[in-house]
Amino acid sequence: MTDDILERARLTAAGITEGHWTTGGLTKWPVIVYAPDGYAICDTKVYHGRHPAESAAANARFIAAAPDLVRDLIAEVERLQAVADLPLAIGGMPSGHSFDPDAEA
Repeated sequence: MTDDILERARLTAAGITEGHWTTGGLTKWPVIVYAPDGYAICDTKVYHGRHPAESAAANARFIAAAPDLVRDLIAEVERLQAVADLPLAIGGMPSGHSFDPDAEA
């Protein structure tokens, strides 16, 4: 399951504009997501509908944070998977064995 999620995350992030994204705009609520080069990636302002401006600004912050979050989460899951594959410390169970508290000694 985790591998499927990691693959989905990698595929979704593949090809996006590189670098750290930020929000901004000339209104009270920053609703534009910008690439590091200063060009807009998207505008979350709602032109048709009833979503408040605060939601558009929160959406912009989420979109801007998503690439870094996805990369960081992928790296953390991969790190934890590598740690899980390490042999246990001295006194631990050998690799391939499990602890059964109900088993007789």
